[in-house]
Amino acid sequence: MNYDKFVTRMWKKPLTFSIELYLTTAFCGEAGEVANAVKKLVRDCATKEEVDLQNELGDCLYYLTALAHYYEWTLQDIMQANIEKLESRHKER
Repeated sequence: MNYDKFVTRMWKKPLTFSIELYLTTAFCGEAGEVANAVKKLVRDCATKEEVDLQNELGDCLYYLTALAHYYEWTLQDIMQANIEKLESRHKER
């Protein structure tokens, strides 16, 4: 199944709060959990298997995809825009 379609299906329910604010703060919270997992890798010399980094990155991807869908973008749209931005920066150097 296409990930964009999966996330879109998950967000078909009507919500009574600001979706934009919720998705943004949820994404930031998950990004904090990614940082915490990496901290444990560095501080404790932990292995990837000992922290939940992959799941936390997946949670970030979920909220990023949902926020993109809110603005009617796909992940492909975002990746293409990012490629163009980075290529433009590279040309300026």
